[in-house]
Amino acid sequence: MDKKITLGVTDLSFHRVTASLLTHLLNDMGFEVQRQYSPHQENFQKLKTGEVDLLTSAWLPSSHGMYKEDVEQVVSLTTLGLHYEPYALWGVPDYVPQAAVSQVSDLLKPEVISKVNPIIQGINAGAGISRFSVAMMQAYGLSEAGYTFLTGTEEVMPII
Repeated sequence: MDKKITLGVTDLSFHRVTASLLTHLLNDMGFEVQRQYSPHQENFQKLKTGEVDLLTSAWLPSSHGMYKEDVEQVVSLTTLGLHYEPYALWGVPDYVPQAAVSQVSDLLKPEVISKVNPIIQGINAGAGISRFSVAMMQAYGLSEAGYTFLTGTEEVMPII
């Protein structure tokens, strides 16, 4: 019996925490665990090619469902549990009154536009939240109102 597992980890802090917990559990069960850190979509490709044996976490079915479906064209997968529900989307800084922004369309209010930084900072382009954000920018006309959505990393996100 091979007691080695290569674990695909999406390279974001909350996925790293999940990977740490799972690694600890697998080590207790006698497995040697090697972690590989990659962006969302790349992790699923590594699962598809057998480069990794297991992914630690995914936002299913919404964010990563299409990547999972692609892998399942080649490999049968089992989802072991759900631990990211409901999922987060966007946050608004504390300096904007909570009563002023309760839905995306509120970002178009002149009194909100005058208070916020017009940059909506996302994570890597393969993340579901990034795809959803691009669609939201279009659906609500946020670009026309002066907002810009940028993909990036946790390191470029402002700490508020």
